[in-house]
Amino acid sequence: MDRTKEQILHDIESVIEKYIKSQVESHGGQVEAKEFDVDTGKLTMLMKGACSGCAGSTATLQKGIESTMKHYVPEVKQVVGEDDPNSTTKPYYDYNPWDGPTQDDMLDELDRLSTENNNNEN
Repeated sequence: MDRTKEQILHDIESVIEKYIKSQVESHGGQVEAKEFDVDTGKLTMLMKGACSGCAGSTATLQKGIESTMKHYVPEVKQVVGEDDPNSTTKPYYDYNPWDGPTQDDMLDELDRLSTENNNNEN
């Protein structure tokens, strides 16, 4: 017996609520089902909050969301994500751990110190 799109979407929403939502929210993100194509089994998720633009969102989609969806909703064959174009939240893995000077600034400072030392020796 084939299930209707509405039945499948209901199950998708239930899986998001029960198994995915809290994990994604723990990193400041949100996901929601945007579209499901019954013919291809392709589920499109909207990546919101810190998930939007996050470098780790591909892993979240493939290792977490897609495998969970395929397990609980057999009609889902593939999960893809779309970043929220209206997101104002900084992505979870979009940071630069180095908050110091640029390489050029450091080289300029070394030149200045070298010149200063040479002047003090004379």
